Amino acid sequence: MKTLTLLIILLGYSSNAFSGGYFTVKDGVISMVPEERTHKIKDFSTDGCSSFPDGFIPTQSTEWLDCCIMHDVDYWVGGEEHLKDKADEELGYCVANVSNSLLGLSMDLGVQVGGVPSPMSWRWGYGWDAIIGYNPLDTKQLTSAASKYDTVIDAIISEKELLDGDQKLRIKEKLHMKLVELLPYLGKDEKSKEAEYDRLLERIYQSFK
Repeated sequence: MKTLTLLIILLGYSSNAFSGGYFTVKDGVISMVPEERTHKIKDFSTDGCSSFPDGFIPTQSTEWLDCCIMHDVDYWVGGEEHLKDKADEELGYCVANVSNSLLGLSMDLGVQVGGVPSPMSWRWGYGWDAIIGYNPLDTKQLTSAASKYDTVIDAIISEKELLDGDQKLRIKEKLHMKLVELLPYLGKDEKSKEAEYDRLLERIYQSFK
């Protein structure tokens, strides 16, 4: 009961509760995590819209699957709270654009509440073993994320058959934008950064024609 109460308190404080350290939850026990354990990100994975449908239920389609995948790209890395707010707003706008404003608003509100730093697998910053909260990412973390960018492309390729032409175009644009953000962390010097950037960009555009 004490552990549950502590967890509720931590989640209730949202950004403030997680601004000073890293946590993990295992078997109901909350513990601090050494900072060095948070500097190696796991391979990217996506479950689409998680427990929410990927499209209109009657047709079992995937009209907004790409919106959720792009949202996962941001959530995988995590970072400061304003970045989460931006990702959530983009998800809501994307869903509204292919369905209706009410559904878009529902998605936006759902992830605002459900995606906070927590033990859940869909939390903000889910790529890290620890609950990193809304801490700003340091150079080591961003370098780790950049080194795993191939896994982002690989995971989304596995969903490619479910995407139409417009969705693939949006995916390409999102992956390109994220790649630009990670450009400073792609290599040890300018030459290697540019070479890795060009290689990954070519993969993106060849994979989602």
